[in-house]
Amino acid sequence: MTEFTCNSFDFQDHLDEFLKENAILACMERNGRVNLITIGWKTIGVLWSRPIITVAIHPDRYSYKVLEEGVPEFTVNIGGPGIAAILNYCGSHSGRTVDKVKSAHVELRPGQNVSVPIIKGAHLAYECKIIHTAPSGNITRHKLFFGEIQDCFEQNPA
Repeated sequence: MTEFTCNSFDFQDHLDEFLKENAILACMERNGRVNLITIGWKTIGVLWSRPIITVAIHPDRYSYKVLEEGVPEFTVNIGGPGIAAILNYCGSHSGRTVDKVKSAHVELRPGQNVSVPIIKGAHLAYECKIIHTAPSGNITRHKLFFGEIQDCFEQNPA
């Protein structure tokens, strides 16, 4: 397996890649089971004078339940070798019926500042603590989860 270096960066350093690419959100149940979901609806910026990633999750998704009842943290993982296959798998299977980490052969790295791990090999990884939630309004039934960015990592093959 390829080893990766993991270096911190400022959350504003990779805005184009963050905004253009779909991502894999990792969240964790209270018992430590990690769930993954493919997300496209995400934003990044400064809100309440804090660096924030906001993700929109539909209440029908298993990840919604995990974010609501599990560890109040998530990681956002973008790009890198093998991520496209993981995106496709996680976007077409439910964590209710399958352990996506095992089934998709996803290798995880421990979070540095949160309990939820990052995906080894993702080019960009953002660690977030949920500080607020809100309904998305009349456009759609999604719920917005506001995660304060604790740290960001750029992973590159060593």
